[in-house]
Amino acid sequence: MELTGLRELAWQMQRLCCMMAAFPAVGRRTARPWPWIASVLVLRCAPVEVVAPARDTSATLAAESPGASPAVAGESSPRGARDSGEPARDLMQFIGIGRGERVADVGVGDGDTIRRMAEAVGPSGVVYTRHDPRRLSAPAKPGASTEHEGILPENVVLMSTPDSAPFSAVARDLDLVTILFSYADLVAQGRDRLVFNRAVFAALAPERFYIIAAHGRSPASSAPGEGQVDEALVRRDVEAAGFVFVEAAWLAPSTEPSDVASTRYVLKFRRPK
Repeated sequence: MELTGLRELAWQMQRLCCMMAAFPAVGRRTARPWPWIASVLVLRCAPVEVVAPARDTSATLAAESPGASPAVAGESSPRGARDSGEPARDLMQFIGIGRGERVADVGVGDGDTIRRMAEAVGPSGVVYTRHDPRRLSAPAKPGASTEHEGILPENVVLMSTPDSAPFSAVARDLDLVTILFSYADLVAQGRDRLVFNRAVFAALAPERFYIIAAHGRSPASSAPGEGQVDEALVRRDVEAAGFVFVEAAWLAPSTEPSDVASTRYVLKFRRPK
């Protein structure tokens, strides 16, 4: 029966109840149930509008917006972490290299860091590097020895590659790529950083990580000095190449002597599928 017919029936029953109320009731159950039945029919026939509760989409938008600012997405920043009193992080612990992983460092490198990476991945892993870890730094500092000392670890593979194509042909499907305290050189030398970061993107396996450690300007400086780069610039560069920002931390000050005060930070990015 259509909705209009049901409503008409309910109205007719309500009239019948009124007429019956004018006569003496024959027994206790003669007339009193009818108003209740008619009311039920009216309620059953009335259309019901269901309003869904409002959904809080702020968390979803933050998670789905890789370019969202820290204020919107609740993301961290090295300066914010430092100012809030969070303790400094150890670089190797932040990187978190696992056994058997395929890792590449594409900076000018530090021999000690490369050796620590090789120890972390173990004999079943591999570390690709553009810097020979048997030397302290590359290029060598004035007066430093250029001779290679010791034996190159078996799980370290050297790559003689330019900034425009920093990976060798076999350095693919990587678990991790790092550039440690060398990104400022790309900026200072006018390198094509978009090409560089896209090369990192192509070398990584999906859902794997790109980590950049750098010297930032000191809080008292209005602009980065030599060897320094603002974290905001690095993040814009890397996200422009398709990466998703994951987290940031600040590092304990370097013990090496320096003419320019700086802060050290590290940024972690993920290559999406």
